[in-house]
Order: sequence, then C-alpha cells, then structure tokens
Amino acid sequence: MNINDLEDKARWLRRELFEMAMRQKKGHIPSTYSCADLVTALYYGGVLKYKEGEPEYADRDRVIVSKGHAAMVLYPVLADIGYFPADELKRFTEPGGLLGIAVAHGLAIGLLATATAAVSGGHLNPAVTLAMMVTRRTGFLDGIVYIGVQVAGGFVAAVAVKSVLGIDVVAAGAPMVEEMVRMAASSASADSMRAMSLEAIATFFLVFTIFGTMVDKRAPKVGGLYIGLAVTMGVLAIGPMTGAAMNPARWIGPAMVGEQMELQPLVYIAGPILGGLVAALIYQYVMMGRDQVPGLSKD
Repeated sequence: MNINDLEDKARWLRRELFEMAMRQKKGHIPSTYSCADLVTALYYGGVLKYKEGEPEYADRDRVIVSKGHAAMVLYPVLADIGYFPADELKRFTEPGGLLGIAVAHGLAIGLLATATAAVSGGHLNPAVTLAMMVTRRTGFLDGIVYIGVQVAGGFVAAVAVKSVLGIDVVAAGAPMVEEMVRMAASSASADSMRAMSLEAIATFFLVFTIFGTMVDKRAPKVGGLYIGLAVTMGVLAIGPMTGAAMNPARWIGPAMVGEQMELQPLVYIAGPILGGLVAALIYQYVMMGRDQVPGLSKD
C-alpha cells in the first residue's frame, strides 16, 4: 500500500472501532485511536509477516498490545485479514459472542492451570492426563483419580448451572457438531470423522503447548498464560463448527445433565484424547532432550 492507501485504511479502522464501541457502549476509544496508525502500518504497510486467513501460519510475527485499553484496536484488523469472521465484531462484548467465549474460556483455563500446577500439574482435562500417563509423567492410579475428579467437576458445574439457569441453558452449553460441518460431510459417519478431526487438531495444539511451556524444563516460566491462549485459539478456530470442547470432561458434564449424551460422544471423547496423545508423543520423543524423557538413558 502507498501512503494514501494507508491513510484510508487508518480512517477505516477508526470508523470500525467507533462503531464497535457505540454499538455496545463499551470500549476505550481514545486509547484505540492513539495506536490506530501504528497498527495500520504494521499490518498493512508490509512490516509484519503473516498470511491472510491463516492465523496458525508458523512463521508469522506476533503483536502483543500491552496497553490494555487499546487491545480492541486489533479486532477489526484481525477480522479483516481473515483470522475470524467479521460478523463477530457486531457481537463484541455480547454474552455468547465468539470473541467473548474464547477469551473467557482461555482466561479461566490459563488461571486455573497456573493455580493448580504445583498441586496436581494443572491438567484439568482427561486428554491432558492421559497424555501425561502415556508419557510416564503421571502414575496410573494418580491419573485415574485425576480423570475421575475432572469428570465429576464437569458434572457438578453443569448441575450448578442447571439449578441457577435451567436445563435448557445446560443443554445449549453442551458442545455439538454444527450445521457447517454436516453440510460438508457426505454421510453421518463422515460428519463424525470431520468433527472428531477438528477436535483432535485443536487439542493437539493445546497439549503441545502444555508440554512446551509447563513440562519442558527448558521453557520460560510463564505459568498457564500460553495454555489459556491455546484454548482461546481453539475456540476461535473450531468453536463455530464443533463447540471446541478440547476436553472430554467439558462435554460429558453438560451432556449428562442436559440430556444430550446421544450427540456423538466419540467426537468429544476420542477426538481430544487422540490429538492429545499424538502431541505428547511427538513433543516428548522429537522435541525434548533425552535427559527429560522418563526411562531413556542420557547417553
């Protein structure tokens, strides 16, 4: 883009930010406007390396906005380059909007993983626990207890939601395969395989991140920050298609209490477990040093 195009793009960005803030009566317009030109230059001026429509492009540059009030400035830009549907901007800060769900889910998992890491490893997820068991980082009996508690926790949480908001809300909160996946499938079995593959891929990234940030001794000590971001990424990527469970307990609790157990359990049990196991084995035996692999000689 030349300078005139960049100026037009910056004006477009300010207009989008203003409309987002006015629709919801939320947001800090001065803070976002103060860095609109900078963000425009970074994304549209050829400064940053990224690929449109490919948020997981491995060689992409990362942008961290430490000015909290201005974080909203990224949303229209990321939608414009195809990182998530632009329609989500219309639901900015709305309960149930994809952005809100993704951020809330990621924050919750990141915080709880950090808080429980010293006690139990911060698994919070049967797919993670099974990955730790297979790689000999969690004992069999401990693993069974962890999985039992995780599933029980999901069930108790669903019961609590039912008691406060009703069974319809619980049923709506149970992940399910959405219409866009069904339309792309040629049969019911293909439908399940596509959805299971999506859950496996998202969980692969989650467990790979866990090994890279919490298990590997060489990793920087950042707590559950990047684990939460991996969950946020998963929700943004596959939430509109499968609900982005990435956790069997996340599906089992609401499905049991909301009477939705018949809705493709293999998608939400086998998918995350398979993705988690593949990620754990690849990281442990390909990425990790021999001195960190249980049972392997250091020689």
